[in-house]
Amino acid sequence: MKRYDSHNHSAFSHDAVCTTEELCKAAIAAGLDGIVISDHFNIPQFKGMDSTAHIVDSVKSAKQAAKDFAPRLALFTGVELGEAVWNKANADIFIGAINPDVVLSSVHAVRFEDVRKSFSRIDFSEWDTEQLDGYMQAYFRDMQEMVECMDMDILPHLDNPLKYMNGRYNKGMDTKPYCRKIDRILNTIIERRIALELNVSQIGLAYDNFMPTLNIMARYKELGGTLVTIGSDAHHAERVGINFDKGAKALYDLGFREYHYFKNREPYAVKLEG
Repeated sequence: MKRYDSHNHSAFSHDAVCTTEELCKAAIAAGLDGIVISDHFNIPQFKGMDSTAHIVDSVKSAKQAAKDFAPRLALFTGVELGEAVWNKANADIFIGAINPDVVLSSVHAVRFEDVRKSFSRIDFSEWDTEQLDGYMQAYFRDMQEMVECMDMDILPHLDNPLKYMNGRYNKGMDTKPYCRKIDRILNTIIERRIALELNVSQIGLAYDNFMPTLNIMARYKELGGTLVTIGSDAHHAERVGINFDKGAKALYDLGFREYHYFKNREPYAVKLEG
């Protein structure tokens, strides 16, 4: 089976430490056939193209590495947008300027009461059930808006806040109360041909779950979804491709017979093997 990891970060992201070259060497060592470099850019930070220099450099670095590591590794340019719906016009300008192979679009910060910082930086330890529920309601509201209107190819880590609420603060939150909101999101991405990522980054860590959970992946398939990608969400070179085969097996066991990667904003199918 060909292995394409569609979600990785280099040192051009604020929270990653590896160079593009280190990622590529690690990907080859892990037996991958291709990777996406999808460094972070949060749209609220957009102040014209001068504010996007690190992503422009990321794309240039990935294009050079694609030449350097061919034919051993296929390398695709990408970006992971954060909070794109806070200013869709700026997001569109940005995407048009960098012209990546693939656009991942995420909700990392939520418009909830007076809280605007990333949920990775929120201390949920003192939050009660009502506050946590309000936050999750707002999270899925922002995500629905995003998948309805944004120029995007992949929806990553759909239930990402649980990594922190449960994995870090043991809050025991569940997505079941939000199943109608999640169904609406899934139906929207199916209609718009946006792929759903199976993020495998947390297997073996504190949260120790796929993102989204496999019951959500199963529901996506039940609703008619077929476009899925696999992402290790690596921020360190040694994490690229980690748990990839576990993710591929999980998809196969759910009844999927192919997964996808993107090139020039178009999905390409790869056969899954049982």
